[in-house]
Amino acid sequence: MELPDYSIKQQTGQQASVVLTISESLPHFAGHFPNQPILPGVVQVDWAIYFAQQLGFGQATVKQLEVIKFQQLVMPPTTLYLSLERLASGKTKFSFTDEEKVFSSGRIVWGNP
Repeated sequence: MELPDYSIKQQTGQQASVVLTISESLPHFAGHFPNQPILPGVVQVDWAIYFAQQLGFGQATVKQLEVIKFQQLVMPPTTLYLSLERLASGKTKFSFTDEEKVFSSGRIVWGNP
């Protein structure tokens, strides 16, 4: 998996924030779409799962995704803020924003391998 440049902005027991620098050089933009590159939604979900697992907010297996919403197009260059929140249900809530508007959001339901 190809990741953008990133840094962990904050992490507590229940929440984390990751800053991602989105540049047009990322391979995810190739062919998606010519003359107007757009970050695919599946990549956003993949990054949310990856960072949730790496930061201890999830398990090895994803059981399902809930309430996935893609509200704005992500086009380079931009800085995205990924917010992760551990819910009491054991799920992980995520959202990608630019600190003003929400690009995408949803919940990850973790399962046993």
